Amino acid sequence: MPKDKNEKYEKSAEFYATLFNLSGDAQYALDIETQRYIAVNPAFCRQTGYSEEEFLEGKVNPYKLVAPEYRELLEELNAPSKQGKRMKRVEIEMVQKNGRRRFCELMVHNVVIDRKQIRIGSARDITKRRQLEKQLERQIEVQRQKAMEIAKASLRIYQLTEKLKNVPLLATQLLMEGSERELFEKAAESLTNRTSFNYKKAVFYVRYGNRLIPMGDKERKGRPIFVDSSERIARFYRGEEVKLSRGEMLVPLVARQRALGVLQASFELEEFALFEKDKAVYNEQKNLLETIADIVAMATVNLRLYKKVERQSVVDELTGAYNRRYFDRFLAKETERARRYHRPLSLIMLDLDNLKEINDRFGHPVGDEVLHSIAILISRSSRATDVVCRFGGDEFVVVMPETPLIDAYKKAERLVVTLRNEVPRIVGKSGIYVTVSAGVGEYQIGETAKKFLERVDGALYTAKATGKNKAEMVK
Repeated sequence: MPKDKNEKYEKSAEFYATLFNLSGDAQYALDIETQRYIAVNPAFCRQTGYSEEEFLEGKVNPYKLVAPEYRELLEELNAPSKQGKRMKRVEIEMVQKNGRRRFCELMVHNVVIDRKQIRIGSARDITKRRQLEKQLERQIEVQRQKAMEIAKASLRIYQLTEKLKNVPLLATQLLMEGSERELFEKAAESLTNRTSFNYKKAVFYVRYGNRLIPMGDKERKGRPIFVDSSERIARFYRGEEVKLSRGEMLVPLVARQRALGVLQASFELEEFALFEKDKAVYNEQKNLLETIADIVAMATVNLRLYKKVERQSVVDELTGAYNRRYFDRFLAKETERARRYHRPLSLIMLDLDNLKEINDRFGHPVGDEVLHSIAILISRSSRATDVVCRFGGDEFVVVMPETPLIDAYKKAERLVVTLRNEVPRIVGKSGIYVTVSAGVGEYQIGETAKKFLERVDGALYTAKATGKNKAEMVK
């Protein structure tokens, strides 16, 4: 090499060596094959905490400078650079000699010098930048959480408002139900309806006697989020504290200072998560459920009162059998059904033969007890579809749908014997003797209820006129 060119080269090398050593960025040169450092500048030593001698003597392995979770990136840096893409840039966490960690941005070139793969790189400390980024991320997350809380609060208010709108409608609907089972089923259906109250599940545990009976059990499709326990519900009914499942609420059914039972309801977990940690909103949701429970309880009490009054209007107070008003309505309905569908319908009319003698000898209270006993025995001997009525005075009738004449006549004969034998035993008066006469008939297509009753009454008259204490039928 000419002397002037050699001098120029030496001056250039000296110039770049000076730049290398004075650079504020940590710089190094590494033999990729041996993984030994060829050159390091003072900034690199300060950044890592190792001396130049430790690097050049091979006492520092490149992998030792990198946190374990970033070491795979070093393998990528060792790969030959693709043509036109000689520079590689990665961010790693560097481990200093004292064990502290600093985030660094590595800029590396893999070059060939004297047939050796050499990595020339610089390491810029970006710890402060990463800290600022983390701080900014935390601030963004805080703002996001605040926005979420505002959105959740708005959603809670909207959901609660929508539920409150349906309370008057529920109260109106329950007033139209004709039985307690229908009432509780309607209430549970409304509670689990997505467009009404949107509960996951609703069950009414209603006290009948000494038991709490589940009524109106409704649950939308999906996995149940609580397990029913009759003992747990009973303890809550008695006023004891019980452990609730997540999303579950229990409130009492109380009306007019009477505990009727317990309402068990559960929320969708997504909805419950919106307010389970907010005590004020949780109490608002519970107050709403208590309001619903009060409406259902009041509707139940009103229905029971209505049924009681209705029963009193159609039931004979002395005997407990249906009265003449109910009998007239029921017989008219059954004769119409028998006429339309050509189904058998029979009627038994019974008359106590010696009520006047019993009243005269033992007194009217005993006579009343005899009438009550007769009603009980007739009812016990009848099917669920039969209707027993006190026709008036000492007369009773049994309406027997789906029963042909011969079957009704056999039943009448059995009743004559049963009443004669059992009434004195029930009354318990020494010397009392009871007999009844019975008339039996089957409805004939085309006749009116009045005509049908007159024919059966004629059969009863025949039984009494021909000796009493027996049954007669009319064909």
